[in-house]
Amino acid sequence: MHLAAVAASLLVVQSGVVSPGDPVAVRVVGKPPTAPLPVYLADSSGVRHRLATIARGRREITVRFPKLPVDHYRLVRGRGTLAMRAVPPVGFASPGAVGCSPPSPTVGDETFGTAAGAELWALDVQPAYVSTIQKKIIFKLTRVYPDVFYAVAPDGRRVDPVWRQSHSGSNWNRPGFEWGAAFIFDVPGCWRIHAGAWPAQGDLWLVVAS
Repeated sequence: MHLAAVAASLLVVQSGVVSPGDPVAVRVVGKPPTAPLPVYLADSSGVRHRLATIARGRREITVRFPKLPVDHYRLVRGRGTLAMRAVPPVGFASPGAVGCSPPSPTVGDETFGTAAGAELWALDVQPAYVSTIQKKIIFKLTRVYPDVFYAVAPDGRRVDPVWRQSHSGSNWNRPGFEWGAAFIFDVPGCWRIHAGAWPAQGDLWLVVAS
């Protein structure tokens, strides 16, 4: 690596959510590199992954995002973070979407969230009914422990959990940081449960029956 070329050239990528194969444009701000300039992404653990090489004199290159583990990746020696979409495992239907069209897919007692930069899981979230009684749910989020966690009711209200408690361990065979929480689902319709720590974010789309 030519340090002079690196020092004179700032790399910039537009932050966002990507999937493998998506085009990613990397720009050079300042002087164009005077030698081939390698471009690296660093995952949440600091491990580097080579993305591309910008040729001498070039100011921009567009490459396809590689097939990497679900994580959030920052541009090394530059600006920008890319969060990779979480893909449902085999056997799970398409990810949940706005308005529960569709709701988050459930197989057995596990529900897979719509997330980027991490995977979001829930245990025993289904079935859910309107009630004044707390419903306990177990959650897992890979890569990070969420600092933002709440639900959004069908009428748009933000609903905080009645309680929340981290778990030191369990026999649930999914990766990630685990915690338990309880919500009161007081109206029927589509509920959104959000958890994340930027840039890792995820949502569970849950239909609450009357």
